[in-house]
Amino acid sequence: MNVHTLRALKFLVTGSVLLSAYAYVGNEDSSIVVNNQIHPVTASSFNMDMINPSAENIKINVSSALSSLPASLEGVDTNIQLSIDSAGMLIVNQALRDMFEVYLSANGEESLEIIILRIQKNLSEQLKNPALDQALALLDNYIAYRQALVELEAYINEKSSLLSQIELFEVRQGKIKSLRDQYFDEATYQGFFAEEDQYDQFLFSQLTISQNTELTEQEKQQQIHALESTLPEEVVEVRKSATQYGELHYEVAALQKNGASPEQIYQARSQQLGEEAATALAALDEKRKDWNAQLDEFKQYKQSIIESTLSPEDQQLSLQAWLDERFTEIEQLRVKAITASL
Repeated sequence: MNVHTLRALKFLVTGSVLLSAYAYVGNEDSSIVVNNQIHPVTASSFNMDMINPSAENIKINVSSALSSLPASLEGVDTNIQLSIDSAGMLIVNQALRDMFEVYLSANGEESLEIIILRIQKNLSEQLKNPALDQALALLDNYIAYRQALVELEAYINEKSSLLSQIELFEVRQGKIKSLRDQYFDEATYQGFFAEEDQYDQFLFSQLTISQNTELTEQEKQQQIHALESTLPEEVVEVRKSATQYGELHYEVAALQKNGASPEQIYQARSQQLGEEAATALAALDEKRKDWNAQLDEFKQYKQSIIESTLSPEDQQLSLQAWLDERFTEIEQLRVKAITASL
């Protein structure tokens, strides 16, 4: 499976390019041993110089840890070629972000440090300094940015019932741009996000047209068609794919509602997307099922605590202890945002 298929799968799972960068969950309770000292590994404070797959002072079996890909990446083409200029400097473009995203898509299947090691190994096989140092620094910033997006998701969830779709879109986009400005310089911003920004602007214009009560349905369709004609060819192709996946999404939802078996759902996806994509989506279904089960269990526990005779302070301590035992810090942000109304 190539990176273009992965982009399309991401679009299917999230509903739009706008929402595609939110749910990044890493294992923050892990550590590695460097120079005989234990160092906790977190995405926001990770020192990229601390891990080098070829360094002798790393006391973990890197080759064993990286010997096989997680299930969701089996069959995926991870050979994404990076570019440098005549001075040996890294050319920051969509390909580099695609590489990060391919490996980060395995979040939850393996720990954060292993994901980082995989990316570093790929980078070190393709690049040498100064380009390698540039790429490692960007990786550090990109992971911190992805974590910040999870916190933003919680904030947006809180505002969703208070704002219109257009207002929510504007607030979300403004805060995403602020985060990108915080973590990346202008050249990186353009290389990583220019295409996505353009499509997000199209989505916003489309939303504005669709909610304009002064237009007839025919006028709305005419304006949206004219808007589509302004899109670059590659964006149009993504949009065609999104339409296909959107239709498939509703078909699968109908099958699930009617009690279809996993095999029937697999066959429906396989007919339109191919076996590799259908297999990847089946794996995502299982991950989503496990997540929802854990979430439901916490909701039930939270409700029982709320109805208990414990003091408010003890209730909070009990809930936090439950969360600490079962969820990472990043997962806890999502859980708290989803269950805030309970």
